[in-house]
Amino acid sequence: MFPVELESASFDLSKATKLRDTVFRLGSLRVEWINVALKTITPDHRDLRQISIYLPSFLTSFRVGVDIRRSIGQATSRGWSDLDHLLVQFWESCSVRPRIGCEKEGEQYRRSTEYCIGSLLPEITKRGIVDPV
Repeated sequence: MFPVELESASFDLSKATKLRDTVFRLGSLRVEWINVALKTITPDHRDLRQISIYLPSFLTSFRVGVDIRRSIGQATSRGWSDLDHLLVQFWESCSVRPRIGCEKEGEQYRRSTEYCIGSLLPEITKRGIVDPV
């Protein structure tokens, strides 16, 4: 089965019985739609093996050391906290290890992306259950 790419805030994955890979491409920092989509995945999705999230490229403009959560605001930050908890649940319940990255390549983007991942998703980072893309 091909990866499912989601760009809509209202996407129900519960009927995707052969779901194996999901790819989320963010155009902004709002992740509520990803949270809604992930919550529709059920224990019947036994084939799920990969959740990939591509951060918007403008995130690489944040310098290491900047308080990203403060910069993005409380509501947006809460969405990232919810996503962090969901990704931990997927790891604990079905050993699905999230892949997160930015589509830009190069050493400066890699460092900045890793910093953003650690700032926005601290629990999966602390547990070492995220694979940078």
